[in-house]
Amino acid sequence: MEQHVKLTRAQYEALASLARRGPADPVHLDEFLRKIEKDNNIQRYQLRIRWQEMDTPMPPNVDYPREWPPTQESSLSRIDRPIARMDVDAEIARLATNPVGITVTRDPQGLVGWTQLEKFFPDDRRQR
Repeated sequence: MEQHVKLTRAQYEALASLARRGPADPVHLDEFLRKIEKDNNIQRYQLRIRWQEMDTPMPPNVDYPREWPPTQESSLSRIDRPIARMDVDAEIARLATNPVGITVTRDPQGLVGWTQLEKFFPDDRRQR
């Protein structure tokens, strides 16, 4: 079932403005999206994903583990259902070459809560 979201003109203009600023303002964007979701009774599910590539050294300009290479992270967002292990597996298959050490967090900024994939989805007994 498709869910429609209603925005006022001011909300649309603010959203467009935030989108033009790009990822440099994720906190304001997230706050704004939460207000739109509340106004529309939408439950948003988010998950950030990080992994390492086996036998691939970290790029020299990355201060690992405080920073993460952008080529080894992604995020998922859904409003139709909670994010499942199969969603993460599909995203990893799409982006990674030889992934190891996959971790996920619900924190939109990716600052806290990083958990190993197998511990985050303990009921999924599939072997990777």
